[in-house]
Amino acid sequence: MIPIKILVLICLMQILLKTQRPGLCAGIYATIVFIFGLILGVGFVGVMINTAISGVFAFIYFWLLDRFRDTFLFWLIFIAGLLLGFI
Repeated sequence: MIPIKILVLICLMQILLKTQRPGLCAGIYATIVFIFGLILGVGFVGVMINTAISGVFAFIYFWLLDRFRDTFLFWLIFIAGLLLGFI
């Protein structure tokens, strides 16, 4: 599951660099979290809560990546997000 999460974040970062729309990337990420939650058999309320929390954090993450594009902080934020994928 962790390699899939990291691969998704890398792909979404590429989408962000092309579109400059952090909300789009956060929405795609939240949708993926929702679908995987349902597939793994988590209760529906738990999936909804997890999706909402993940969506907010994803928006903040992608907004920071978009905000600090073309700086050294971009790479620090990107790596921090990948490391959080292991948690």
